[in-house]
Amino acid sequence: MLIGHINSPFRPLADEFAFAAENGFDFLELTVEPPHARLESISSREIKRLSRLHRLPVPIGHGIWYLPYAHPVEVIRRACRAYWDEYLTLCFELGITAANIHTNFSYPRALYAEVLENHFEFLAGLVEAGREKGVKIMLEPVGDPGRKAEMTDELLKGVDGLYLHLDLGHLHMAEDDGGIGFIRRHRDKILHVHVSDNNGLEDQHLPIGCGTVDFPTLLGELKQAGYEGAFTLEIFAADREYLVGNREKLRRLWEQTR
Repeated sequence: MLIGHINSPFRPLADEFAFAAENGFDFLELTVEPPHARLESISSREIKRLSRLHRLPVPIGHGIWYLPYAHPVEVIRRACRAYWDEYLTLCFELGITAANIHTNFSYPRALYAEVLENHFEFLAGLVEAGREKGVKIMLEPVGDPGRKAEMTDELLKGVDGLYLHLDLGHLHMAEDDGGIGFIRRHRDKILHVHVSDNNGLEDQHLPIGCGTVDFPTLLGELKQAGYEGAFTLEIFAADREYLVGNREKLRRLWEQTR
């Protein structure tokens, strides 16, 4: 199995490449987000240099999670699309083959129908733009329970060519069964997986075993679904020895799971 590191936007990008390479990660998932990885301030030339220097591929792009692309105000949605067009160009230049976009449901409930329609329109256009650049678009559902989770189901079923970026921590927060049913419903759409732990209430990005995520069960569901893709550890512990140790812990869990 391949296990990657996602760069923290709060650390210099060059330092994140060095950390990932020195600690044996298989790839770097590139998050493009302020303050240290702003789209307008990073260059494909520099990222390619760092990738060659550390012999570390960059196959996955991670979009800024709070971009309000489903906002009820049209001018804001247009600005988000312009941003994504520039981001897809960066992905194309780097040879990134898959990039994620998060669900964007942080609006009043009275606007849910409009916001859902805005999702459909934006994501359909983005999938087509990504196809032209050779980049598959993956939807990463954030950890929202209830109606928002149902709307995520509608998007994954209704947007042709849209893939799933599965976050096991988010699943634990959003699904009553911890995510088993969600994996089964969308098994054919899963393109990449994020791994972190939490208490089921907050997206804490804890090391494996420090929260209440049932990793053996979820990893077992992924194996049953035939998942053969890569994993990214999205763990934000201040002491990064936890992150490094979790790489081998995840590998052992995967090997032990049937």
